[in-house]
Amino acid sequence: MKMFNRDIIKDIEPFLERREAILVRGMRRVGKTTLLKLIEKKLKKEYGVTEKQIYFFDLEDLDLREDFNISPRNLLKYLKIDKRKKTYVFLDEIQYLDNPANFLKILVDHYPKLKFFVTGSSSLEIKRKIQDSLVGRVMYFQLYPLNFLEALFFQGKNKLQVTNRMTPAQIKNSNKLLQDYLVFGGMPEVVLEENIEVKKKLLKSYLNLYISKDIRNLAEIKNLSVFNKLTKVLASQIGNIFIKTDVANRLDASLKIIQRYFDILKHTFLVVSLPPYFSNTISQLVKFKKIYFYDLGLRNALLNDFNELEFRADSGAVFENFIFLELAHKYDLTEISYYRTQQGSEIDFIVDSHKNKMAIEVKYKKFRDKKIFKVFDNFSEFDNFIVNRTFNLNLKNYNFIDWRNFLKKVYEEVK
Repeated sequence: MKMFNRDIIKDIEPFLERREAILVRGMRRVGKTTLLKLIEKKLKKEYGVTEKQIYFFDLEDLDLREDFNISPRNLLKYLKIDKRKKTYVFLDEIQYLDNPANFLKILVDHYPKLKFFVTGSSSLEIKRKIQDSLVGRVMYFQLYPLNFLEALFFQGKNKLQVTNRMTPAQIKNSNKLLQDYLVFGGMPEVVLEENIEVKKKLLKSYLNLYISKDIRNLAEIKNLSVFNKLTKVLASQIGNIFIKTDVANRLDASLKIIQRYFDILKHTFLVVSLPPYFSNTISQLVKFKKIYFYDLGLRNALLNDFNELEFRADSGAVFENFIFLELAHKYDLTEISYYRTQQGSEIDFIVDSHKNKMAIEVKYKKFRDKKIFKVFDNFSEFDNFIVNRTFNLNLKNYNFIDWRNFLKKVYEEVK
């Protein structure tokens, strides 16, 4: 099977020879198992690790799981350890163990020649089962669906063409690539599939797998109907503020249930919530969070809407979600927020990082009243952008920038 490289490997590489276990979290079918194989390949090719030093365990295997649950040291009977060399152990879907924290703690503490690479599909289970006892013993990484540039690479497009004077043909081609990504998202198998109908079926099968595996097996959902309705409500509200009381009333459910189901959706990596931006000089801000999806294809599958954006009322929200995902690939989520005052002034994204400071408004459709961007005056020390489809213009307090040049800027400035 051909395997394509992922950007996250650059982040993981500095920790390959350190003692800490590497734990990669992410939704199902996002490529975590393949990532482990890529790391294994890198260890062999660049670090001189031999086949005899590497062991791979899938913890969806019930027999293995039961054996490891009896005692973490039962792992050792599957290994042939050379005390002069490190042994590299890959564990897929560790959340299935009864006590993964204890499992890793004992083995990392007492067997320094073992190096662990671990994946998990549910941070709800990881959070519940892996507590503070693993501080200093585990390094956490988040694997997202493919970002736009990764999707191009998977499809053999190599890179996005961005020049000062793009030809109409180049613009048309890049817009077509973007359209495909906004409709079908970045799940690796979907990106590699050329048949549109198969893409749709794959996305819907992922949702069924998500419900049957992560939700029914890992979380005790007593009212699956309310849960399913909540996912569709959230899918229809991307880019908007999530007010739990309104949704609870709409679904005729308790606030407690809505909060619990929402937490499950977050911790199983279907949705993400973005907090408001606060500073010492800004006092009148709403405190609710905005909602985005980790994958637009899954979001569109929930609504059964795979139409091109030109024929949809939610085109602006989808485009905004896309810009969020590109930012999330390059910045820590704790460095991204949104800005909105009680008077309704808004900026879609505030990036406040030691690497960069940006205030970003996203516009998919044409905009006429440029006075609305006066809110950027509150962020005079930031780089201010209005990200859109085609227009580029540098002004005093902010810059209009098309999405191609914005991606180029983000990926060049953040290494």
